[in-house]
Amino acid sequence: MKLRPKILIVDDKIENLIALETLLSNRHDIDFIRALSGNEALAMTLKYDFALALIDVQMPGMDGFETVELMRLAEKTRHLPVIFISAVYKETYYQIKGIETGAADFVTKPMIPEILSGKVRVFIDLYKHKKELEETIQDLEKAREAAEVGNLVKTEFIANISHELRTPIHIILGFAEMLDFQITDPAQKCYIETIKSGGKNLLALLNDILDLSKIEAGKIKINREYINIRSIFNEIKQVFSVELSRKELEFQINISNDIPSQLFLDTIRLRQTLFNLVGNAVKFTKTGYIKIKVYPLEKKDFDNNHESIDLKIAVEDTGIGIPSKLQKEIFDIFRQQDNRLSREYEGIGIGLAIVKRLVRMMNGSISLYSEPGKGSMFEIHLCDVLMYKDA
Repeated sequence: MKLRPKILIVDDKIENLIALETLLSNRHDIDFIRALSGNEALAMTLKYDFALALIDVQMPGMDGFETVELMRLAEKTRHLPVIFISAVYKETYYQIKGIETGAADFVTKPMIPEILSGKVRVFIDLYKHKKELEETIQDLEKAREAAEVGNLVKTEFIANISHELRTPIHIILGFAEMLDFQITDPAQKCYIETIKSGGKNLLALLNDILDLSKIEAGKIKINREYINIRSIFNEIKQVFSVELSRKELEFQINISNDIPSQLFLDTIRLRQTLFNLVGNAVKFTKTGYIKIKVYPLEKKDFDNNHESIDLKIAVEDTGIGIPSKLQKEIFDIFRQQDNRLSREYEGIGIGLAIVKRLVRMMNGSISLYSEPGKGSMFEIHLCDVLMYKDA
């Protein structure tokens, strides 16, 4: 059951408090808290949470203006809406003084009941909306905490399962290698190759799932250092050289001369991102070429010793391409173009989901340009990459 909004009414005459309650209680579903002085009003604000305060200006000891000025010093009542009520101070000067003190309005007697009631209704509605918003925020915070706990449990579960599954997979791969040396029959060797290929793909899949769960749980951090990105691209070319040669694919790396030798980046995550993109390009390209282009977009001063650049890395291929209706979904988890391609090229479409998240963690974005049958180009845009001015 929700509590009714409370209104603080302050006047040194009890008959005036009763009159206010009578006037407003018939029009609003609210509770009234009375105070016969400024000091008593301040005490009530420590005890209750109010939607509005109706305060008489002329009171002995501490008047309404002084009472509100003291209210504004406390965090709890700093923004409490106040309406001053006075039968004596009707001049514009006092009304302005009341507003400057921090009141929302100034009402003089004799009051028109409908006008006062309308003013009160506005603040009651605002208070209710505020409480509803606070409850929504609390619910969202609880949901966020529950999701974080769920993610942690999921990550730990996946990590444990991945570890348990890796052991038998390594055993299978180890025995497959041993049998491959001992068996000479061509048909049986073909079976062994199938076992080895399936085991390696399953191991790669486990690693991808574990990486993705760590990213979503916030367990992967970006650790930047000054690196030579040219060495990373040369390493990529070397890793894929056998497959490129087998498929007779042309592989080009074009790094702009404007790119400095040292850039402040995360070597591991950049390498992981590029290996995913180039690996996909090699996998889905049967003929033609794969090109990597690296160039700066904008150079900016960072401090006295450093400059920063916006860096663009493009990976282009002449592969099968991606239909336009699927291009927005290609970075979703477990998304490939269709089941036929999944069977033909192996995999479940998790690599690009990892790529998108890693690029975002590196303060960047990734976009796709593709046409079925002609190829694809993935462009990574990394913002504000630091470099030495004398690099």
